[in-house]
Amino acid sequence: MTDEPGLIAARYASGEITYPKHSRGPEGTEPVDEIDLSNRTATVITWTEAMATPPGVRQPNRLAIVEFEVDQHSVRVIGQVSGTEIEIDATVRAVYCPELRDPSAGIRESASQSWDGYRFEVVDDWLLLVVLASVIGRSVLLMTVVLLNRVFDWV
Repeated sequence: MTDEPGLIAARYASGEITYPKHSRGPEGTEPVDEIDLSNRTATVITWTEAMATPPGVRQPNRLAIVEFEVDQHSVRVIGQVSGTEIEIDATVRAVYCPELRDPSAGIRESASQSWDGYRFEVVDDWLLLVVLASVIGRSVLLMTVVLLNRVFDWV
């Protein structure tokens, strides 16, 4: 069991998905389901690098807008990027971070808000296989790896 909160999006009766979760959806309806995006991969839509950051925020601070595909619907999320290698169309995964900024550097009391959240990290091919294995099961993954090896001499 983990103490990490999920990266929770909401699904509405129309099928639309929003992040963050809201009590009312785009059409004014209540959520009908929650979706944890933290165990899925996403695609980088765009990214930027901020050099002048607020107190306590790392410098430079790379941010990306990423898109998760969920049941033929997409949801976009903005967040920090781990590492220095990032490009448009890269595959990323959400990684929990207990402190996205230094709580002692702000003007608010540290205990007055949470400082945790998720950063996005680029997924290399092997890590993508591990993520796929957790989602689709090992037997399907093994067949996929064998096929990739025979067709593309990939592994």
